[in-house]
This record gives sequence, C-alpha cells and structure tokens, in this order.
Amino acid sequence: MSDTQWLERESPQRDHLHFLQAFRSLKNPPPTRDWTTVEVRPPSYVGTWRRSLDQLEETLNMEMKKQRDAAELKRVQQYEVDSGS
Repeated sequence: MSDTQWLERESPQRDHLHFLQAFRSLKNPPPTRDWTTVEVRPPSYVGTWRRSLDQLEETLNMEMKKQRDAAELKRVQQYEVDSGS
C-alpha cells in the first residue's frame, strides 16, 4: 500500500491519537548524535581581528588623551593670559 493510499484510508478516522501512532514516520525517530564532545572553534582570523581592534582602541585612547591634554594646556595658558592682564 502506498503512503497516499494509507493516508486516504486513515484520514477520516476520528481518533487522532491512533492516526498519529499509526503514522510510520512518527514510530521510530531518527537516531540522535551525542554532541557533548563536539567543539566549535572560531575561524582563524578572529584572533587577528581581535588584536587589530585592541590596537586600534589603544591608539584612539592615546589620541583622545593627547587632545584632552592639549585642550587643558590651552585653558591653562588662556587663564594665565587673562589673569596676567
């Protein structure tokens, strides 16, 4: 009996549980794999990418500090000019 014939014969039943239990593909689920030992490693470029970002962050932080220091120096110099007059 083909799957289509079986489905047509079984579909009119009112007992839905029996219908599901009789359905062949639901009887034996496929075997599962034990995934506990599987390791997923990041691609090799992730380390290089991370180091580049860290270096960029450090460079930006140094540049921002230079800008803050320069702005503070200008304020001090301006204060000295203003208070000296």
